Amino acid sequence: MDNDVEAVVLACRGTLASWSPAVEAVAYEQARVNAESPLDRGAALRRRVEELSAGSTPSLAEGFDRLTAERGWRRGMTGSECRSRVVALARPYAEVPAALEIAIAAGRPLVVAASGDPVLVEGALRPLDGAFDAILTARELGAGGPGAVPTAAARWMAADPRRLLYVSASRAGIAQAGMLGMRRAWVNRAGDRRRPHLLPGEEWHCLRGLGAFLGVGSPTLPVAG
Repeated sequence: MDNDVEAVVLACRGTLASWSPAVEAVAYEQARVNAESPLDRGAALRRRVEELSAGSTPSLAEGFDRLTAERGWRRGMTGSECRSRVVALARPYAEVPAALEIAIAAGRPLVVAASGDPVLVEGALRPLDGAFDAILTARELGAGGPGAVPTAAARWMAADPRRLLYVSASRAGIAQAGMLGMRRAWVNRAGDRRRPHLLPGEEWHCLRGLGAFLGVGSPTLPVAG
């Protein structure tokens, strides 16, 4: 596909890697050590940890420490140890390494922009070392949720938003990208209903759509698992 995109901006969570199951697993382990047995196996605790992690520079380690204090837990790992455990359990999605390899062949810079905990983001992307021209986290992007990321990334890159492709699983981020005039692709791994303002070509079921957008492809690209 011929287009005028000069660089690709990729969100991280839900786009390149998943760590929600890892946070839930670690939170559940902490609860079990402290004689709690959540029936949802850590889903509610994961949401609470993420709420407690928020700040000008989000920190999952601080979120776990605050959860421990909030619940009066006396056993288990420190917040930093919990975060390290989450990083060890986090995984890129199955199709991502091959999809990035194909995209690199197109010659456009690939930039990750994620407003989460910098240590977590960089750790989760470690298996993909070398694929990206830059990894922007809360340190570079500043405070703000997913909806603020496209604006902050374009500003940091000193790029015309209309010459960027923004790829994200966040509806808020995709909406903001559209307002900025960015080309955009919503990664809809869960098969949710497409929003009315999105064109069919702006919805991808996984990152395999990146190669097709950039006009490169490979018959050996694996199906996402």
